[in-house]
Amino acid sequence: MIIPPRTILSCCIVGDALHVARVRIGPMGASVLATATLEAFLEMPPADRKDALGAIRAGASRLVLVTPSDWCAVRPIAITTKGWKSAKPELIQSIDRLVPMTADDAMVGLLNLYADDLAPKEGRLIAMRRAVAEPWMHAIEDAAGASITMTLSPHMAMLGIGVQREDHTDIIEVLDADDLVRHEMHQGLPVQMGGAVDGDLTPDALLLPHHTSLKHERTATGVDLAFAGAVAPYVAPHAFAPMQGSLPSQGSSWLAPIGALAAAAALLLASPFIYDARLERGIESLRAEQAALTEPFQEAQALRARTERLASLLLEGVRDTTASWRPALPALAESQNALSGEGFLYRIVLDTRGVTISGESDDAGAVLRAIEESPLLTSARRTGPLMPSPENGWSIFEMRAERGETP
Repeated sequence: MIIPPRTILSCCIVGDALHVARVRIGPMGASVLATATLEAFLEMPPADRKDALGAIRAGASRLVLVTPSDWCAVRPIAITTKGWKSAKPELIQSIDRLVPMTADDAMVGLLNLYADDLAPKEGRLIAMRRAVAEPWMHAIEDAAGASITMTLSPHMAMLGIGVQREDHTDIIEVLDADDLVRHEMHQGLPVQMGGAVDGDLTPDALLLPHHTSLKHERTATGVDLAFAGAVAPYVAPHAFAPMQGSLPSQGSSWLAPIGALAAAAALLLASPFIYDARLERGIESLRAEQAALTEPFQEAQALRARTERLASLLLEGVRDTTASWRPALPALAESQNALSGEGFLYRIVLDTRGVTISGESDDAGAVLRAIEESPLLTSARRTGPLMPSPENGWSIFEMRAERGETP
């Protein structure tokens, strides 16, 4: 829940056109209030640009820009947004080792990639030359009469494209010369970027806009991507760090009603000692606000209670799962030590119930006896026939034992 609602002017550059959407985000979700497409934006007279953006801005508190993907260099990097704040200064200083840009010319951001369980596993560094973007940025800021608060690449904006409830979505990006790359998303979060597109596109694939056009039943427009850029920080606030600017603050949904009710309660307790008519009117106003906030406050309490119940269930599930876990190193050590004579192991496979080893030895029977005598392993047995090694005459063996209780 976002209290109070926010109005955002989001711009997306596609070719030489600027696609604009005024987006309102509040307790009931996001909605588009107005859109416009300004062809050949940089060639327009400054007065015309001001008239066009001034008419559509109408009280927007933030100005967002989505740049073309072919302005951006994307590189894999072994960090996620969790460590981005501390790593960013050092990365910018050495950015010329990663991308063909200098530290004073690079605008740098980060996008998380996620595992199947939606845990961040690695990142994609996304960098753009400031000199390429600044002519557009200056023209947009001059026309809108405001500074750009956040600059995104299309890879970041696609987090707000609206596929959070879909298990799998292919985002197809059209590059120059109609080359295609595939970005895979799971429940609205990226799990792979820059993959090859093999064969025909699937009917549910979604195309990002570009200079070139490609007919497809689900092609996103520049306005769609502008809307997505406005929404992305609210639907995936921890999934990326923008190339320029900062993400909007994310407050707890119940802090505003709690704060207002606390202030109202304090004034009501003090009311017997207040005789000034102006303060009396203020108390009445706070009572009205308290009554208006009662329902959202109750909703916030219910949401918090559900969250706490879910957290309790998750913790209980983790405890039940990990209660039966046993250390693996003792069983591995016993398996390795069983090979006391001449020989070597090919493989040790450890699972929750036991261990399987295979290798060569000059005395396979001694290996089996050593496993039988181990206090950590039981039911030792051969799981395959003994075969002579063609190189040295030793016995090639495979054995299995069950894991006992770790002392």
